Amino acid sequence: MLWAIICKDADRKRYLLIAAFSLFILGSNKPLASLIFSNWEYPAASVTELSKDFDIGIVLGGFSHNFSLKPNNDDLFYFDGLSANRLTQSIELYKRGHCQRLLISNGSVKPSLLTEADLIAAYLVDMGIPREDILVENKGINTYGNAIHTEALLDTISHTGNNLLLTSAFHMRRSKKCFDKTGLNATPFAVDYYGPLSTDRWTDFIYPDPEAFMLWEILIREWIGIVSYKVVGYL
Repeated sequence: MLWAIICKDADRKRYLLIAAFSLFILGSNKPLASLIFSNWEYPAASVTELSKDFDIGIVLGGFSHNFSLKPNNDDLFYFDGLSANRLTQSIELYKRGHCQRLLISNGSVKPSLLTEADLIAAYLVDMGIPREDILVENKGINTYGNAIHTEALLDTISHTGNNLLLTSAFHMRRSKKCFDKTGLNATPFAVDYYGPLSTDRWTDFIYPDPEAFMLWEILIREWIGIVSYKVVGYL
C-alpha cells in the first residue's frame, strides 16, 4: 500500500493497489486462516489414547513472556493467552497420574534474569506439586536448545524412562524433530489448538477479522523457524 502511494507510474500503482487489497482480503479472512492453521497443527490425541503412563512430562516454555509484569504487586502469576494450556494441561496430566514428574524447559537470553523454568517451578510448588517431582531445564533459549539441554539434564540423572513432550500444536512438528535429533525419544502430546473455526455466521466469511492476521503471524513465523533450523542443521 505504501509503495502504491509513492509510486508515480499509473499502471504500476493500480496493480499495487489491487495486490494490497487482495492481500488484505485474504489475510483478514479468519475462516481461511483457521482452515490452513488447523491443517498445519499436529493431530490431537486424547488422554485415553495414551498407550501408557510416562515417567516425565517435558513441558516447553513460552507461555509467560510477561511474567515480570505483576499488576498491583500482588505476586500472582500471569500467563499468555492460549499458550498457557502448555502448563495447565501438563498439571492435569500429572494430577491424573499420567506423568510421574514434570520437566519445565526454558531459559533466558539474559543470564542475570530469573528464567521462566525457575518461575514455573515455583508456581507448580504453589499449586501443590512436590518440588522433588519437578525438574528444571533453564539453559535452552530456543527449541533446539531446550532439546539439547533437556537431554543433557536427563543424562545426569541416568533417566531412561518414557517421556511425554508437551507443546502447542502449531509448534509440535519442529519440537519433535529437535528432540529426535538429540536422540531423546519423547511421545508428542500437542495442546493449545487455534483451529479450526466453527461458525454458522455467513458474515465471518466476508468481514475482515484482525485475529486472522495473528494466526498468519504465528504460522509464518513457525514456517520460517523450520526452514532456518533445517539450514543450520537443527532438524
